Amino acid sequence: MKKTILFLLFISLAGFSRSQDTSAFRRDLKNLIAEAQNEFTGIQGKLEYEDTLKHKKYFNPSITLGSNDHFIQQLQDASGTYRAMICSYNLTETSGLTNAIAYLPVILDELNTMHSSGKYKGRDYKEENGTSVTELTDAEGNYIMELASTEQAITLRLYAKSWGKR
Repeated sequence: MKKTILFLLFISLAGFSRSQDTSAFRRDLKNLIAEAQNEFTGIQGKLEYEDTLKHKKYFNPSITLGSNDHFIQQLQDASGTYRAMICSYNLTETSGLTNAIAYLPVILDELNTMHSSGKYKGRDYKEENGTSVTELTDAEGNYIMELASTEQAITLRLYAKSWGKR
């Protein structure tokens, strides 16, 4: 399950080196994937913003994966409450770009490892707005993870168990 645009980004930026310990990042990513089963309650910080019109709440997480923008989003509608952890790397800022260069191979490796296990299904597609998306679901079709990329940002979404097939 390879993502052409992400691969090209990695190849084009591979010459840029950064002394970053990716083992801590990999551990944090695996912890977030495990936390999704608990609705991210173990890493949820304080409520930062509430959009009452859209029935959304945004919480600070204690694990951020080195992203420029990160939050736990909680959606509430008539059928239930749904949570997702969102980490976005802004490629137009130095910190977002350098973190994306260091961490993108780890994210892709974890996605591919999960997909290769046979317990997950993957799908790549392009949205109408040009965003390239790699999506990972479990065998029953429940959303697990999504990696979206544009020229300006790479966004990782980890879906809590409550999200289901939504």
